[in-house]
Amino acid sequence: MNIETNSIRHNQHVSSSLEVHKPRWKCLVPAWGSSVLMHTVAILLLALVTLPLPMLPDLALDSVSVPNEDVELEEEFLDVDLQLDPETLDETVVVDDVSKTMVKLLASDFQADDITPLDTLTEAIDFGTDLSEFESVSADSEMSGSRLEGRRGTTKANLLRTGGGTKSSEKAVQNALYWIARHQYADGSWNFDHTHSECGGRCENPGSMTKSRAGATGLALMTYLGAGHTHHDGTYRRLVDRGIVALARMVKLDKNGASFKEPQGNMYSHGIATMAICEAYAMTGDPALHDPAQAAINFICYAQDPTGGGWRYQPREAGDTSVMGWQIGALKSGYLSQLSVPSVVIRKAKQFLYSVSVMDGAGYGYTADPKTLGQGPSTTAIGLLCRMYMGIDRHDPGLQSGMEFLSKRGPSGGNVYYNYYATQVLYHHTGGKGPVWKRWNEKMRDQLVNSQIQEGHAAGSWTPAETGDHGGKSGGRLYTTAMSAMTLEVYYRMMPMYREQATSELDLEQ
Repeated sequence: MNIETNSIRHNQHVSSSLEVHKPRWKCLVPAWGSSVLMHTVAILLLALVTLPLPMLPDLALDSVSVPNEDVELEEEFLDVDLQLDPETLDETVVVDDVSKTMVKLLASDFQADDITPLDTLTEAIDFGTDLSEFESVSADSEMSGSRLEGRRGTTKANLLRTGGGTKSSEKAVQNALYWIARHQYADGSWNFDHTHSECGGRCENPGSMTKSRAGATGLALMTYLGAGHTHHDGTYRRLVDRGIVALARMVKLDKNGASFKEPQGNMYSHGIATMAICEAYAMTGDPALHDPAQAAINFICYAQDPTGGGWRYQPREAGDTSVMGWQIGALKSGYLSQLSVPSVVIRKAKQFLYSVSVMDGAGYGYTADPKTLGQGPSTTAIGLLCRMYMGIDRHDPGLQSGMEFLSKRGPSGGNVYYNYYATQVLYHHTGGKGPVWKRWNEKMRDQLVNSQIQEGHAAGSWTPAETGDHGGKSGGRLYTTAMSAMTLEVYYRMMPMYREQATSELDLEQ
């Protein structure tokens, strides 16, 4: 993964004061008018009565251990006994809650005329308001974060059971979250070079992308959000809160929106960070996150190649499938959050996917350059998932053929990037049921559980592959651990997209 980002010193440990960094989150949205003062005062008053939350997480599976009376849960998902000791986490930093901080950052030196409204962002793209182009063929009529409802409670437990998750796979997720927590930097961020965190170099395989803090922070946050932890709820709510505040300090603003683009992470970082902010907003409805999330979505819309419809490292550059995957993921999260996602952006994205497709949509290449076209495993998985996000019918012949290709190939032994995308494609297309999913899931799940480090300071993490992984060396242990954890969260990260279409109608065994 070619994540390159800007030069913010990764090893700077800041004090607990929120005033250490000069706020740079300015002019994100059109004027709030007189309601700014009312909302600010209200949130600050609420914050005054908020009890401090402990940073040390309780690693019990509280989110899946309280069943409703009418739901039967298998014993293997209850009361998982983790071996790692949460008392080794060091609570040294105290920060305000995210709502208070976001209000400060948004209100500071706000100028209403500094950002162009979404509908007049650029003359090159005719922005619209109709979201139908991004609506899944089987989506619920409601646009709320209903697709993320499986991340908590009995719904999560039942999705784990029916989708093929086990006590061991969920324990691996929890251990991964614990490892990621221990490698959060003092200012709330993460870095792909994890050695300057509390780790102090005790874990090997740091990533080389030392200037990709927004990408690393967004990726780490998504592992917690995917497991149901937000800055409002969950045993890691304090950690998530600090991570969102850290992202807020990294943003760069101009008339085109809020950008997390960095020299090493470029548009990869922006898509990942935007996805994290949108998911946090979708899961909590926190009004303090609405404007930052929309402004970040605006920047994705601006950065799209106006001719080819894709995204690449720099805004408006001719696209590639890999960078596009994160932008479409962020736009889908924004859509689920009821943010404005112009339909023309989605239509142009479909245009790009068509330009890199082969075999009538069964395979996808890297760019529209004929030299890069073909049925590449990773790019095909990304292309298929993007098409599914954008509403392709489950029985589309190209999608069917692409599924057969991925199914026969099976999970990779070391390419976590491919596994992350391909596992989502298989899960959503099968609804987490049937022999095709069972065969894929058992291999993917068991190899991740068995390859997770079990002892020492690196316990809970995964070691990057020497070769063959898109971002293993550059992203290092943090990247590999986050991608592996999110792959094991597939059962509940998003509700099955084709749950209204019978799995038995599809036969990939031929």
